Amino acid sequence: MISVLMAPGCMSFNGKELPRREVSPIPTDRPIIALEVGEVTLLLNGQSSVMKPAMSASSIGGTELAQTLRFWKSHGLIENWGRPGQLSQEPRYKLSVTGTQNEETSMFAAFVTGFTMFLFPSSTTLRYDWRFGLTDLRSGTTYEVPVKRSLTMWTHIVFLPALPLMPVGTYRSQRDQALYVYTELAKQGAWAGLDSKRGADASSASSGNQMH
Repeated sequence: MISVLMAPGCMSFNGKELPRREVSPIPTDRPIIALEVGEVTLLLNGQSSVMKPAMSASSIGGTELAQTLRFWKSHGLIENWGRPGQLSQEPRYKLSVTGTQNEETSMFAAFVTGFTMFLFPSSTTLRYDWRFGLTDLRSGTTYEVPVKRSLTMWTHIVFLPALPLMPVGTYRSQRDQALYVYTELAKQGAWAGLDSKRGADASSASSGNQMH
C-alpha cells in the first residue's frame, strides 16, 4: 500500500495535533542517549492485519526513535545516540517508544489510483499514538510523554510537478514530534542537571559585571 503511495504524484501533509515548539536555552552539557523499541502495534483501518507483521512494527518504532534523536542531535541538544552496546561512551539516558500506528486507507481507491495512472486521487492517513519514555540511567528516574500525531499522503497526478516538495509534510511532522517530546521532557525536569548556554552566558556576564 505505502509503496504505491510513495510513487511520484504523492504529497504528504502534516496533521495539526502538535504545537510548534522551540528549544531555549540550548544545553552545553549534551548527553548521550541509547534507544530502545518497546511494544509497537501496527493497525490497518483500526484492525490487526497480516499485512502488518511484528517485524515491520519493530522497524517503524526504531525509525520513530531514530528520527527523533536525529533532530535532537542536529539541533545541538544531544552529543550522540545509538543502540546499547553500539556507543563508544556510556549513555546518560535511554529513550524508548511504545504505541500504535494506524493506517487509514481504502485499498480499492489505491488500486484505482494506480490503474488510472494517478488520474483518480486517493489518500492514506497514518495516525500515531506513541508514548515516549526517558530513563535517567544515573538516578533511575523515568519520564513519559504521550504523543498523538497524523500524516496524510495524497496520490494524484496534479502533484507530479511538486515532486521535490513531497517529503515536506513528513519532515514537519517528525520535526514537530521531536521538539515537542524534548520540551515536554524539559517541563518534567528531565534535563535539569544539564548546563545551558543561557545559564553559562548569564554566569559569564555576572562575573564580568563584578570585575567592573
